[in-house]
Amino acid sequence: MAELFGWRKGAFTGATGSHRGAVERARGGTLFLDEIDKLSLQAQAGLLHLLEERRYRPLGDSDDEREADLRFIAGTNTDLAAAVREGRFREDLYYRIHVLPVHLPALDERADEIPAWAEYMVKRCAAERGAEASIAPDAQRDLAAARWPGNLRQLDNVVRRAFAFAAATAMEGAPVTVCPQHVREAMAFESSSPAPSEDVLALLRRAAAACCAALESAGSQQGFDLADAFRGLVIEAEIQRTGSVEEAFRRLGKPALLRNRNHGKTLRREIEKVMDLCRALGRPVDPALSALAGDAETSRVKSSDPRRR
Repeated sequence: MAELFGWRKGAFTGATGSHRGAVERARGGTLFLDEIDKLSLQAQAGLLHLLEERRYRPLGDSDDEREADLRFIAGTNTDLAAAVREGRFREDLYYRIHVLPVHLPALDERADEIPAWAEYMVKRCAAERGAEASIAPDAQRDLAAARWPGNLRQLDNVVRRAFAFAAATAMEGAPVTVCPQHVREAMAFESSSPAPSEDVLALLRRAAAACCAALESAGSQQGFDLADAFRGLVIEAEIQRTGSVEEAFRRLGKPALLRNRNHGKTLRREIEKVMDLCRALGRPVDPALSALAGDAETSRVKSSDPRRR
């Protein structure tokens, strides 16, 4: 509260000079009280008096109270109503500040903003180094398709990391371009474990929306047919997770394909759909996909060789 109201010289031990509090410094403007839920109950009482009476007295000042001429905005990332029920937040203060509540959605709910934020962050990184930089549209789309439980702070960390990777490989004095590969390298440092509250259906819908937008941008009108590529992506993910093609097909509920030795043909067909999607988006085919398709062809030839029966 001393920081909020200020103090006079000698008001307490160590107060070697007077200090203008935040209320005085914000006179005629706006004071943002961040994480208001962290205030003690005693501090909440002092704040309530300030909001109700619009008057305050600096610590150690015996003169009349001063008038507070400012606008207040309070911020919190907790449920204040629940804090009131638990006795951690004053009910009267809650209803005093609950005048015009504004809910700021999480970054995951504002994915359309991510490309603009990423571009701003890259240019800020470049300005700090006195360089020029940009971020490729494909890299922006990759960031928009990712999940950001840490909101803008997490995005800023990833963009800074990706910029560092891009700058390390750029020619001396040349503009820095953050590409999808730099974004993938930066994202690899993030936790790969999904959050317990992760909504898989919501993620799939976001991925579908991003895919449709990317195909439209690339001028492709095969979105419905290319949607079949998801099956191949699921197979690829399970192969990477288990480290075995055969085990992947078992876990995906297709043991009959293994018994009939048709899994190689199925794998190649589904991976080729993923490769078609890459081409439609104008993206280079990942060498790992090509290798997986080649392994599938080898497996298919072996399974069809009469000498192996």
